[in-house]
Amino acid sequence: GARLKCDALDQHNVTLSSELQKVEDRSKAAILEAEAQALETSNRLSQDLERLQEKNSLLSDKLGALNSIEHELQVNQSNLKEVSKERDLLAEENEEMLVQFGLLKE
Repeated sequence: GARLKCDALDQHNVTLSSELQKVEDRSKAAILEAEAQALETSNRLSQDLERLQEKNSLLSDKLGALNSIEHELQVNQSNLKEVSKERDLLAEENEEMLVQFGLLKE
């Protein structure tokens, strides 16, 4: 009887070892799959980051150009104000000369 019990326990042990091996194999496969997915995701994120950095660089260049244009516009606006003042002064002087020479009544 004891021999039968021993054989049955041995058989049960072999079955459990086999089941444990299957679980370990599935675990290893799941870990490898997860690692492969993580690597794929990491590569995709790296590519996304690279594209975003390129876009950021282009936008930075455009912003620099726009700032330069804005500065030019401010300079032009300032110059225009000066020219307008000069024009008004010349118009006044012209009017005074015309009055002086009697070509225009006050």
